Amino acid sequence: MSGTINILIQKNSAGTWLALPAGREGFQKAMNEIGAIGSNDMTIGQYKTKLAALPVEILMRADLNIVNYLAARLDGLSPDHVELLEAMLESPLKANVLQSIERVIDFTHNIGVYEVYHGVHGTEDLARYYINESGLIQMPPEWAEGIDLERFGKNLEKQEPGYYTRHGYLIATGLAWTPNFEKSGEVPSEYRIAP
Repeated sequence: MSGTINILIQKNSAGTWLALPAGREGFQKAMNEIGAIGSNDMTIGQYKTKLAALPVEILMRADLNIVNYLAARLDGLSPDHVELLEAMLESPLKANVLQSIERVIDFTHNIGVYEVYHGVHGTEDLARYYINESGLIQMPPEWAEGIDLERFGKNLEKQEPGYYTRHGYLIATGLAWTPNFEKSGEVPSEYRIAP
């Protein structure tokens, strides 16, 4: 299994794993391995994904062609963008921004809408980030030493509301989210592997 998403295609007791994204030929080869004639003759027994935070329920409710397209879109992400998606899926944004497979696909078109401050896992970390790394605050280092990090961090949390994740502090950048796939629902023909 080497795809971004892997599915177990089954017919009765026979099964084979298919790495997604896949082409029609790869899908047909997997179908032949288990003796399935058409997509109505098989079931998907299991999903595995390299994204630990991606809910399998989202995949299970979706059409196979859409899952294949999602795998292709995720395959094209840089490691930083995968980390951003993981942070979003770990945060409350999962429930109100990434609640469907269509919205997860649209994440790949809306990467600049959110940002992660790496290494920021608490109030004092947030204050240190703004003072030392953000470039937004210019002051001599000896002045920075006199700042109450806890208090400054709490004020920043009010001004820059976000979520602490294992990847860092996740915030909205102010750019608007554009519903591309959610609006059209159109899977490009090269990703339509099942009739």
